[in-house]
Amino acid sequence: MSSTPHSQGEGDLEQPPPSKSSSPPHILIFGETGVGKSSIINMLRGKDIAETSGDTRGQTFENVPYPITIDISTESLIDDTTNTHSKDIIAWDTAGLNEAERGKVSHKQAMKNIRNLVGKLDDGLSLLVYVIRGWRLSTVLKTNYDIFVTGLCQRQVPVVLVVTGCENDSPMDNWWTQNERVLDAHDLHFESQACITSTRGKIKDGEHVYEEEYKESEAKVRDLVVKNLRETPWVADDKSLQETDGWFFHEAHERTEQDP
Repeated sequence: MSSTPHSQGEGDLEQPPPSKSSSPPHILIFGETGVGKSSIINMLRGKDIAETSGDTRGQTFENVPYPITIDISTESLIDDTTNTHSKDIIAWDTAGLNEAERGKVSHKQAMKNIRNLVGKLDDGLSLLVYVIRGWRLSTVLKTNYDIFVTGLCQRQVPVVLVVTGCENDSPMDNWWTQNERVLDAHDLHFESQACITSTRGKIKDGEHVYEEEYKESEAKVRDLVVKNLRETPWVADDKSLQETDGWFFHEAHERTEQDP
């Protein structure tokens, strides 16, 4: 893989140009096809609004925005009361970069669509959410990270990790304990992470097998997003995008050459 464009040091986020409106924060959810990106949308919302890869039509072939209101409950440190407030966001469910394997959209086209989305977001980006499956690590993990975090957003947007498929781990955070050093060794750095299940599982004895784990996962994902939003959204200006376009579209070409 070609080297990534120059970037600021880890955690050295520049102040972006001011966004043009008081729109809710935009977050961009990315990852391979079938890892649970659309399920994360549904967990944030608290109900099914995005079709998942288990649905007959449930694969994302374009970038889709979902306005979402996240209800947040906090316990008072003074008494036993619980306070509830809401946070509005706009979550973008992006096309998986390996869709070409299913004959739907090429890597090149998916990457162009995502690049154009970032360039047109006048309200800027406040968070990247990287979704992966927990049972194995692959070279694609690093490639996709570089494309979004370094190439597109020039390390100016916080990125968090959501690891799905952890329903059989006890606790679910075991995956992070076992793999944190491996990710760090490959320069994969995150503001925070959540190891979850994105499914309730099959129904057994009248209830879903992973219902308890799913409820825990919903709370973890909402908390992860709300706590890691960039205070001032990063707006991609034309000059910065042009500086990285050469590298970005070279990556698109390389990945297209690898298509079956």
